[in-house]
Amino acid sequence: MCSACGCETSGAEEIICRSCRSSLEQNFSVKTGFISGRKFVYGYDYCGEIRQVIVNCKFNCRKELLPFLAGIVEKLMPNRMDGKVYLVPVPSRDNSEARFDHLAGIAGCLAGGNRTQLLPVLNWSRSVRRQVGLSRRDRLVNLTGALCLDGPLPASGDFIVFDDVITTGATFLAAAAVLPPDRTSGLMLAHGEDPAGVEGASRDAKE
Repeated sequence: MCSACGCETSGAEEIICRSCRSSLEQNFSVKTGFISGRKFVYGYDYCGEIRQVIVNCKFNCRKELLPFLAGIVEKLMPNRMDGKVYLVPVPSRDNSEARFDHLAGIAGCLAGGNRTQLLPVLNWSRSVRRQVGLSRRDRLVNLTGALCLDGPLPASGDFIVFDDVITTGATFLAAAAVLPPDRTSGLMLAHGEDPAGVEGASRDAKE
């Protein structure tokens, strides 16, 4: 069964049907956004096929989707960066929202290269409320200071905060706050609309 549309596929190994794969390829592009002066890139608007794929991986434990999503991350990685690149996944919250750490799983598919290294140094310093339904202001208050470092940072290299979806940018800002500001950017699979209808992470802001 297709993980994007639910239709029957030609075989058990085909996790996304040809039609949805074609749509995902056509809708992908490397887009840049800024939130509070911090740069991030993403590949999709959070809707349609990509939304269903992310939901199935994250909430339905469809681990076979990890390599596919890792392929998207690989396409979003910058082409030219000097030195080592550390992919820093946002940790899963310790509640029923996530049954397994899908971000670490995706990042793990990319680890081991010559330049990209998985660096799971972020941890939650306190409990936080669910973000769903909160305004941008409440999300920022909810997450400010909620992430901390759970280990030392390399003295050199670039840090890329990795999350599946950016909406208001509250999680990204909380993660970036504990990393070197001049060497930290963000990478997200998709950009979601702000449910409060206010300006959040900007897709069009200039650096």
